[in-house]
Amino acid sequence: KMTAMSFGLPQDSNVFKNVPSFTSKLNAFTLGSYCKTTSLQLLTAYNAIANNGKIVAPVFVPGDTVVVNPAMCSAKTVEAMKKLIIETGAKEFPEIKDLGFYKGFSSVKNTYMRELVWTGLGFIPASKPEYSVFLRIYRSESPVSDAKIGAAKVKDSAKKAFSQIASYLLSLK
Repeated sequence: KMTAMSFGLPQDSNVFKNVPSFTSKLNAFTLGSYCKTTSLQLLTAYNAIANNGKIVAPVFVPGDTVVVNPAMCSAKTVEAMKKLIIETGAKEFPEIKDLGFYKGFSSVKNTYMRELVWTGLGFIPASKPEYSVFLRIYRSESPVSDAKIGAAKVKDSAKKAFSQIASYLLSLK
């Protein structure tokens, strides 16, 4: 469970009381989809992977590091996740060397509005992470509009923005 790794909200949290259950999508949940977490918690998990499994609290004052969990999971699991993130970065952004990256996409349709959400997380440089990037792009549109067109627009905009951010951070080395 993610809570065993000091990650995510307590089981009895009512923050997401209106979020529908997606328990039938076990494969997606296994990869982290449909988890009831905040953006900062997702970023903390990616930082932990970049830090070889060590979860630290966000640092606002340099040198004031608080370790929340020295090992979120086994070293073997961390290495497997890191490898997947680095391979995905190379595949999604072949023009950018040394990028760890993973993305998610969702489309929620209700009576009044469809919401498209693209999320990209990464660490840079992948070989020795110094920076983390979390980018989430939202697009709301009519539920009768073509989701494929809207999704393509969101994906293109998000990938361009993420690429520009990653390239800038790599230029700081």
